[in-house]
Amino acid sequence: MEDRPRPHLKVPRLAIGVNDRRSSKQKGNSLIRFHPARVVDSSVTDQCHFNSPSIVTSMVFCFGKGFPTRVGLLTLAWVMSISTNAFAIDFNRDVRPILSENCFHCHGPNAESREADLRLDTQTGSRQELSGSPAVVPNEPDQSGLIERIFSDDPDSLMPPPESKRKLSAHQKFILKSWIAEGGDYEQHWAFIAPTQPSVPEIDQAASSSHPVDRFIWNRLHERGLEPSKTADRRTLIRRVSLDLTGLPPTPEQVNSFVNESALNAYERLVDRLLASEQFGERWARPWLDLARYADSNGFQADQLRDSWAYRDWVINALNDDMPFDQFTIEQLAGDLLPNATIDQKSQQASIAPCRAMSKPAYTQKKTG
Repeated sequence: MEDRPRPHLKVPRLAIGVNDRRSSKQKGNSLIRFHPARVVDSSVTDQCHFNSPSIVTSMVFCFGKGFPTRVGLLTLAWVMSISTNAFAIDFNRDVRPILSENCFHCHGPNAESREADLRLDTQTGSRQELSGSPAVVPNEPDQSGLIERIFSDDPDSLMPPPESKRKLSAHQKFILKSWIAEGGDYEQHWAFIAPTQPSVPEIDQAASSSHPVDRFIWNRLHERGLEPSKTADRRTLIRRVSLDLTGLPPTPEQVNSFVNESALNAYERLVDRLLASEQFGERWARPWLDLARYADSNGFQADQLRDSWAYRDWVINALNDDMPFDQFTIEQLAGDLLPNATIDQKSQQASIAPCRAMSKPAYTQKKTG
């Protein structure tokens, strides 16, 4: 195997189908399902995340692209016509990232760096009256100190302070204001929230499907006033699923073979072939390697090569071998400390160390030498 990063084609994950035939394969602890059928056109919806900040996002996009005012107003009317339930702010998805990136350094869990005794990482801390109004007054954004400070024109009052080199966008300010208007409730980190089994939505018989996942998709589309696109032809379908699973387009021979395949389970066989290919692990290892800050070289100064390719290959092989996710995590955390650790377990632990070092901010590396 060549010791350099694989090319990666990033394609939109839009294959949410509602068709009678299905194909699936158990990969680790999670069931990966791919549908041969209907795809929602995201040319417009990609600009809107279907929560209240989408209004601002839509307008900024339209006007920023130089579209006429009427286009922006029509876009606004369209977004606002969507079910109000879809506009709800989600703390973990929408709010926590903003606070974590811009506020927690001075108003977070670290008592040594905390300023003004204000904590914004907990609901209790955000409600405390310190030197004026609490940072968050539920349902009253105009009375909340947080909103007053982030919208302030006074450099001495503005938060984040100008010297921090951080600045909230209009979109982020709108999210925070909308969140407080909706109650300003905090949530535990998603990793500590026990999953619950939702009830399967009841849908129109015309859109009935044998699989519960499709019912959730149909229900969400209905809430947003959307309809699935027409069923894809086979040429489109094989290109779509090949890019999604392997990051590579199909060859002309593979396209012709699939188009002319007469078997009723032709799509299922196609998906199983792609899931079994080596390229599946290569394509889906990339998001994980990106999070681990994997690279073949240091990226600083002389950009020297690093002997971390063994970790890259271990991740690829783990995916292709259907390693359960819990074991995938344990081996990366423990590695050579596991009882009776294998050569592969020891080698991947040693090779991940340079990636961990690179995950530190540049200023931290400079301080620690």
